[in-house]
Amino acid sequence: MDVRQIVIDESHNMLMGTVRQQRTMLAVIRHLSNTLEIPLVLFGTQDAREALLHDRQLARRFRFIDLPTWAPGEEFDALVGGVLRSLPLRRPSVLTARAVKALAAHSQGVTASVFETLVDLGVRAIQSEEERITATAVIGHTTLPAIA
Repeated sequence: MDVRQIVIDESHNMLMGTVRQQRTMLAVIRHLSNTLEIPLVLFGTQDAREALLHDRQLARRFRFIDLPTWAPGEEFDALVGGVLRSLPLRRPSVLTARAVKALAAHSQGVTASVFETLVDLGVRAIQSEEERITATAVIGHTTLPAIA
């Protein structure tokens, strides 16, 4: 198959489970790294870094890079536009600059939170038969208190 790299997303989830299961996950990552002799790229929250730092061998094998969070601007607009176009809505969703700014603030610039919010708004748009996400819906949703 000529695999040249393996990407593991949500790697912070290796901390779920018992201490024994966590050690097993770290051993699996170490084994993959040794056996396959191809780069492993792990994406995750700060917890993923913490897990790898508990294993000296793995800590030496990985370079840690903090990805910046999204901020309002052209790149964030492009991300939001791409997500909006991918949603199965019958009508186009057009957001104001204020709505996009509110979305950025609400999501704290975290990609998963942006996606989650837009998908939630998309579901609501379908349920309400609006079939599009409006600026009003974004602003209203992002000003609601978070539910823990």
